Amino acid sequence: MKLNLVALTALLGLSTAFSFSTFSAAIAQNPPAETYRPGFWQPVADFNPMKKVTMKFINQTGVPLEYGIVGNEENLSEKIGVGETQTLSTLEKSGNITIYPDIAINPDTPFNLKFSISVDQPTNTINVKITQAERGFFGHRSLNFQKTGKIYVY
Repeated sequence: MKLNLVALTALLGLSTAFSFSTFSAAIAQNPPAETYRPGFWQPVADFNPMKKVTMKFINQTGVPLEYGIVGNEENLSEKIGVGETQTLSTLEKSGNITIYPDIAINPDTPFNLKFSISVDQPTNTINVKITQAERGFFGHRSLNFQKTGKIYVY
């Protein structure tokens, strides 16, 4: 009886180990190389970091905006009027830009922004269309572009 219990325990242990090793091997083979999943910390677009980079802000919010390059004390913040487009052509290959409404905001009715990013590959221009976010969307405040050519919004 004791031998059967030991054999049964060993057999159960081997079958459990085999099923876990098979499962983990299947996970190791997936996902494929293209692992983009919508959500936080994902790039929204790519630009060519080997070429000159231009950024164009398009204000479609209905309110004036202000933006600035974080950590750059030489360039003070710039304003973008209602319906205006502002071009920033002296960009480094990486940086963080904050964009915010240039109006007094009532905390009970926040004004959240939404960035739509597209890149014109031949000119290496990053187009940032800024609109008022729909209800329930937490909003964007920052645009991050990196030396790798990836663009993130936060």
